[in-house]
Amino acid sequence: MSLESERRIQLKCDHCGATYTYSSESISSLGYVQCQNCAYRINLEGAQPAGTMAMQERYQMPSSAAETGWSEYYIPWKNRPRPIKYEALKLLLHGFAYSLIGLGMYFVLMIALVAFLFIAGIFGVFLFFGLVALAVGGINIFLSSAIWSIRCSSTIGSVAAHGLFLFGVLLVTGIANFSFVFIGALAGPSYYWPIQILGIALFSFVDGVACRTVGLMFEVSKEEEKQDSGLRHAKCPMCGSTYAYAVSSISQDGTVVCQNCNKVFPFAAHSKPSLDAPVEGLEIA
Repeated sequence: MSLESERRIQLKCDHCGATYTYSSESISSLGYVQCQNCAYRINLEGAQPAGTMAMQERYQMPSSAAETGWSEYYIPWKNRPRPIKYEALKLLLHGFAYSLIGLGMYFVLMIALVAFLFIAGIFGVFLFFGLVALAVGGINIFLSSAIWSIRCSSTIGSVAAHGLFLFGVLLVTGIANFSFVFIGALAGPSYYWPIQILGIALFSFVDGVACRTVGLMFEVSKEEEKQDSGLRHAKCPMCGSTYAYAVSSISQDGTVVCQNCNKVFPFAAHSKPSLDAPVEGLEIA
């Protein structure tokens, strides 16, 4: 079996549904491949191989990925494909999860406040608010990573600033949420619970938007460290199909794997660069 056939994997594009075979050399420095049908970026972190188990087992990660792990191939938020239909549910989950965790942390923080006041007096109040900022920032960093795979800065200063800013935003939404509780209390028993449930759903969504927005303000990105060198078109001499290839997909011997017939052919030296221009799809020359 040739080396080229051992280093390929089939992936299905979440955007257009097309399935293509990709070589390990076609993986960009940021850890994604570009769909050869719609030019959509397929993030390899969490991508589902569409090939057989044998093909999945034959696939080998590039040496750089094997050394650092796929987690190092972080795709910045602004460069990710985001299916809108899942956004609302995940925002609702983010806000609701934060509220539940925050409710549990409230009792812990109250105990800490009493302890700080007993030990350090008025100075303990400042220590307490510092602890609150770290707790709020830490919880949102965890949820942003778990729900959205957003990587936030984890230095103490960043976590504290993260927490203080988010605390201020959620304080405003909390006051607005209190109005729902007050309206529900005045509406009478028959409307109390419907209003409360509506308030929980609405403000969980609002809190989710606030939490994700603040998380993105403290996002850590490697995008500036490594940029793709662009795309170039090449025509396969075996099947006659023309595709756009990332420069990084060209092997050291100057060959690429055709994304239509999977044959290895020398990359055309006179191919035209397309850089960041979108690929309209398969072009048959």
